[in-house]
Amino acid sequence: MPFGTPQDVRNEVIDRIRVLGRNNGYIISPSHEVTSDCKPENFRMLISTLGEYKRGKINRLVFLCLDKFE
Repeated sequence: MPFGTPQDVRNEVIDRIRVLGRNNGYIISPSHEVTSDCKPENFRMLISTLGEYKRGKINRLVFLCLDKFE
């Protein structure tokens, strides 16, 4: 997460959930540690996006529909 923008992080989190999170089989985290070069705004975006997904604000059906177009 030291590279890119918060929007880049958001997009990656959503993509990882969509691709790897089927059947609740994916535990998302930055890695085994958050390094000192991690931008705080990117880490906040990771947590925020995960919270939105958990609360249902990111519609899980969107992920299912997107799969049909890949």
